[in-house]
This record gives sequence, structure tokens and C-alpha cells, in this order.
Amino acid sequence: MSEKLASNRVVKIGIVCKDVDETAAHFEKIFETLPPPAADAAPTSDKPLVEKYREYNGVTPEPIHMKVKNIYLDPIYFELIQPIGDVASPWHDHLKKFGTSVCFFSLYVQGFEQQIDLLGQKGFPLVFKEEKGFERYAYFDTLEKLGITLEIKERIPREK
Repeated sequence: MSEKLASNRVVKIGIVCKDVDETAAHFEKIFETLPPPAADAAPTSDKPLVEKYREYNGVTPEPIHMKVKNIYLDPIYFELIQPIGDVASPWHDHLKKFGTSVCFFSLYVQGFEQQIDLLGQKGFPLVFKEEKGFERYAYFDTLEKLGITLEIKERIPREK
């Protein structure tokens, strides 16, 4: 196993905001946005390929509600997230502490569990992970050392 992450390519920057529509409108005033790529389309099946799960700071949280909007540029996209309610989550906690701001950047990786182990060995513990059936992703405690939260994502091949 490599001693470095399996990818250096940032694909997404996550911004937590108080009002996703207002933030999106400001992006659209200054950027020529692109349509979503076909690869980001909704899953083709409701059938999860692996068991779904969600964990935040070692526990399964209550359902997390949020409003999300993607702003596509080239070669990355911005994911705008507006937490709804008071359920603890990486996004709610970030908004409460920092207000509207960049929360994370995201890399696609292969070998999801191995990358989690690697980051843990490097001193960056896992704080959140979720399996959605078509992708899984994880956040790490990197804010103090990197100035941003790191997210890794792995797409799960879907049956046609």
C-alpha cells in the first residue's frame, strides 16, 4: 500500500451556507456554470449494492436534513449545503462555528477502507462516513493541520 492518498485530484469543494439559493445566485452572477455531467446523475436503481450506513463521531446520528445545490465549473464543482434543523453533522457544526464558508474539499479514491486506514495512521482520524448505495464518502479531522476538512469519495459500480 502506498504511503500517500490514492488521488491528488480535487473534484469538489463543499461550502456550507445559511441559504443555499442565495449563495447559488451569487455564484451564477459571476460564473458561467455548466450542466451536471452524466456521471453525477441520480442512481439508476433504488437497490443498494452494499448496506447503507451513516456515522458521525462514532455514533449513528438522527436523520440529517439539508438542502443541497451543485454549481458545476470546469474541472471541479461546488457543493452548496444548507443544514436544516439542529441535528449534529459535519455541516451543521461547521456552519455554527464558522458561518457560510468553505467546509471541505473532496477527492475520488479507490480502496476506500484502505484510504481511511492510511489517513488514520497519518494522524487524521475519521469523523464522518456514509454509504449511499452508489457511493460512499468519509470526512477526516484535518481542519487544524490542513486548514480544511478532507473528504474522500468512492463510487460504487452500478449494475446496468
